[in-house]
Amino acid sequence: MNLLIVIFMRGVEIFERFFIFFFVGLLELNVALAYIDPGTGGMIAGSVWPFIVGVLGVIGGFFAKRFFKPVKRGVLFTWDKVKRRKP
Repeated sequence: MNLLIVIFMRGVEIFERFFIFFFVGLLELNVALAYIDPGTGGMIAGSVWPFIVGVLGVIGGFFAKRFFKPVKRGVLFTWDKVKRRKP
């Protein structure tokens, strides 16, 4: 069967070959010889949430830096107008 695949793959580019062999390999898998214990989900969540919080912190920092000055300027401008109206 491997010789048939090699003959068939002559005109296919390397990138496409990789994906074809990868998916054919996945189809040939029969048994997974691994045990995932009950604490694995907590371990994965415990290691992923700091990354998510960090990404959200960077995004929040960008928006705060980018949009804080215009918002502050608008609030102070409005506040000065309100103060000047009072007798």
